[in-house]
Amino acid sequence: LNAFQKPARWVSQLQLKPPQAYFLDHLDGLVAGMVEIIHDFKPDILLTDQNFYAGPIAADACQLPYASYCAIVNTLFTRDAPPYGLGGDWVPHGDWRRLLWIALRWPVYGVLWRHDRVVNIIRKQYGLPSVRWDMLTQSPYLAIVPTTEAYEYPRQNVPSQMMYVGPVTAVSRGETYDDFPWDWLENDDRPILYVSMGTVVGGLNVFHEVIEVARGASWKAILAVGRNTDPNVFEEVTDNILLQNYAPQLKLLRHVDSDISHGCHNTVTDTLLHRFTLI
Repeated sequence: LNAFQKPARWVSQLQLKPPQAYFLDHLDGLVAGMVEIIHDFKPDILLTDQNFYAGPIAADACQLPYASYCAIVNTLFTRDAPPYGLGGDWVPHGDWRRLLWIALRWPVYGVLWRHDRVVNIIRKQYGLPSVRWDMLTQSPYLAIVPTTEAYEYPRQNVPSQMMYVGPVTAVSRGETYDDFPWDWLENDDRPILYVSMGTVVGGLNVFHEVIEVARGASWKAILAVGRNTDPNVFEEVTDNILLQNYAPQLKLLRHVDSDISHGCHNTVTDTLLHRFTLI
């Protein structure tokens, strides 16, 4: 019911330009460039990000097998899982709420149809057959998903070429925050909470609530408020709260005890790797 009370924000954008459409800008030029690179380099296989739509088109045009890499939550579109992109919860077979999935698929169909129309125009230029639901389609040869089946919906029809390879991360991501006050973490036995709403999501209400709850608390909290938020908008911040526009997340997670996030793939993966509480 929440899906109807609070419709997904991007549903209203169906009459405008969906966010995914920005991946299609200059698609014809990108495909032409990829075809030229394949002809010059002569690779045996192409590895392409799932959101880089020029990759599969160029590979098909050159009759080259390709592997797709899904750097976000698995986009597999099946009837035994909630419609992708709407944030719906999974419910078991026989639950009446599965009927909502049928209705909520139509906004997704609208976005997919607009996407396919652009992609198929380019494919036709190379004499390729049309595709359907290309935005959510993984490679028919090898589809790499950087998570585990345990972090997936209990699907029954998973393609045989789809491989769950577990979290893909690194010791560092080139995060250079020389001014981060690491001494704020030292010589203090209080538990530390890390709060981040990512680069895009604002989350001002979450930050305000954490600051309020932290007054007089026996724990500390680090709030990464993002590039578009001025830390000075938060008033009467107690000394057990550290406000930063950015934080060296990968390194910082080694020092904290719990994490609040909006569920983005990077933060969830990093948190599970460090085996502490995710909220």
